[in-house]
Amino acid sequence: MKIFPDKQLTIKETWLASFWLYSKALPRVWSQAIVIGIIMIIVNWVDVHIMAPLVNMQTPVQFKLSDITPGRGVYIFAGLISLLFVIYLSGVLLHRIYMIGKEQTTTLYDSLVFVKRKYFQVVSGTLLVLCICLFGTLALVLPGIFMFVLLIMVQPLILFDDKGCFAAIKSSCKLVWGNWWHTFAILFPLMILNYAAGFGAQFISSHGCWWCGTLMSALVITFFYPLFYSCILIQFGDLKLRRHSRHGL
Repeated sequence: MKIFPDKQLTIKETWLASFWLYSKALPRVWSQAIVIGIIMIIVNWVDVHIMAPLVNMQTPVQFKLSDITPGRGVYIFAGLISLLFVIYLSGVLLHRIYMIGKEQTTTLYDSLVFVKRKYFQVVSGTLLVLCICLFGTLALVLPGIFMFVLLIMVQPLILFDDKGCFAAIKSSCKLVWGNWWHTFAILFPLMILNYAAGFGAQFISSHGCWWCGTLMSALVITFFYPLFYSCILIQFGDLKLRRHSRHGL
């Protein structure tokens, strides 16, 4: 089965194809997903235990750079580096799943080198999408969800269609626009699953078993990310086919 379908897929067919790709990819990418999970836990720990108390201790008007002690500065710097590393490894994971779906022989090293060549564009695009979705979420939540779905194809477009940061954002809007509800219906169960699992991990952590919550978070990320990217790649191919059929490109 090809990663890019020869015909337009229904929601059910998209999910079946995604699970097929997931079953093929998971045995070969779970170790990379674990590393991403561990690093994301570190980033979350910095956010909860360093950044949140720092912001809450002062009002925005009273906040000063002098409030950032050397110790906090080290943690913040480590958190930023970890975030950039997660973006890189996520791109590697996406590329690995893509190549597995196309049944092309490739190694982890090949994927590391491939994403490294496009690292600046991948980071710029990902951070810009995160900022747009964050502002949308702060505005009313729903705009954040709308923009998340609309810009979900930015990373695949950068990696596999050689798009630049802004060109990928524009192309993602064109791909998803007109198929927004179709894309949302495919992603919505994953969004709910991820939220429920994350809430469960936080609930366990807040009730005295922090290591259980941490372990649960790592496991969720390990199994969730490959499924999420498998679904993104199948939908990516389907959206390109739909746009080709609609515009005759």
